[in-house]
Amino acid sequence: MSEPTHVSGSAGSRQRLSTAGKLLDAIAKQGEPKLEEIARYLRIKVRRLEECRDGICPLEPEMQMRLAATVVALGSEHKRLAYALYAQAQAALRMQQEPDRSHKYYPRERFR
Repeated sequence: MSEPTHVSGSAGSRQRLSTAGKLLDAIAKQGEPKLEEIARYLRIKVRRLEECRDGICPLEPEMQMRLAATVVALGSEHKRLAYALYAQAQAALRMQQEPDRSHKYYPRERFR
């Protein structure tokens, strides 16, 4: 089991990176595709991607899905993480749209 990725917050506390943050961090370390190129495809500022990568501000589920689709379309070697992000964001949107929906097999209390 891998350790969770953490980033130092502005108050000195440790914040856990989101799946989108992990994906952006991996892309930034590899250098391809460039964050600028991804931002251009998403029509957002590079700063938003950098803030997500650094654990400062998460992306909305819709933007996470667009990010994942962009990474796959650009042929990045991080497709597996992009698919995981897409599925996670899709599930988050479903839960937002159907707040009374619960998991079939686990008690609702386990998800609070």
